[in-house]
Amino acid sequence: KITIVMPQLDVEVSNSRTSFEMGEYPEHTLSWADKDIIGIYPESGDQVSFQIEGTGTSCTFDGGGWALKPSSSYTAYFPFNRAYYYEDKQSLPISMLGQKQVGNNNTEHLGAYDILIAKGKKPTSGSLTFNPERKVAFARMKLKAPKAATWKSITLESNASFATDAIMNLAVETPTVTSTKFSNSVTLELENVKTTTENPEIIAYMIFLPVDFTGKSLTIKLKDDEGNVYASDATIVNDRTNFEANGARWINATSFLRTITLSEAGKLSSMLTNEEIMNSTSLRVEGPLNGDDVKLLRQMTGGTGFEQTGELETLDLSKASIVSGGSAYYSQEYTTNNVIGNYMFFNSSKLKQIILPVNITSIGESAFNGC
Repeated sequence: KITIVMPQLDVEVSNSRTSFEMGEYPEHTLSWADKDIIGIYPESGDQVSFQIEGTGTSCTFDGGGWALKPSSSYTAYFPFNRAYYYEDKQSLPISMLGQKQVGNNNTEHLGAYDILIAKGKKPTSGSLTFNPERKVAFARMKLKAPKAATWKSITLESNASFATDAIMNLAVETPTVTSTKFSNSVTLELENVKTTTENPEIIAYMIFLPVDFTGKSLTIKLKDDEGNVYASDATIVNDRTNFEANGARWINATSFLRTITLSEAGKLSSMLTNEEIMNSTSLRVEGPLNGDDVKLLRQMTGGTGFEQTGELETLDLSKASIVSGGSAYYSQEYTTNNVIGNYMFFNSSKLKQIILPVNITSIGESAFNGC
């Protein structure tokens, strides 16, 4: 007989894995889900798998025609991957990529990404009880969408590193998960996730290998079905910024701005429609900006010298950089690397708030006079 007990998450948790419900912070409980498959790795011989029937905080198998060997130790693990059942079973590959949520506030995608390992044991009187350790953290994202739309993806970006791939090593007394690939961004694909003006809230879920955001930035980007991107700085509830194994965390984001990412200076005008140039009230621009781009931003913020001017009030350039080049943006003033030049946003009468690039070294004469 083999018994496997579901480990309860730390104080900030959830409600079952595939019928998973992380409510408002810090509601929780956790149980096995029906049809979960557990792998059993033996010290010698072939590994086997058992399918759970029903739900609960523990599950028991009688082994059927398979018997425990008193001389062998056994390791239990989840998820079981049949593709690697017969191949290199001592080190199974794990990928955290490809997570996809179907429907708002739906958690059915999470089961395949939960990682549980129980330390190897030898059976006593023909029985084993495993108490697995969870190697991942759960995250619940509560996002206020900037408009009514159908949403295609959520991307998290940070100067911390997300582990995207790892190896589960089962052939040791204390099984381990070792991260092998890292990225500064991860994406949750969305299907059938829609918001309305009356109900702008998106509830989404992801699973991470441990990552610590303490002292790090965390930005959430929403992409709609037209390819438009909106970004907001994220807030981690209760400052639980260390996403430790066996933890659950709540993330909020509300201030989403239309976001343009430039790979080349001078291309901002090609990324915006005329309607967006004239009517946008908020905008976030990332990447290099030269005189051509600044000139367009002056027009959008109500600057003088244009036949038509826009309504842009909030401009976030925190992930942009000012570079030299391009046409004059005001009179005979040209852009200089890392400088807010003289008269750069002079008489930009609509501009109320601007977040400057982090590498700016100086601000010139009358740069914001008349704003």
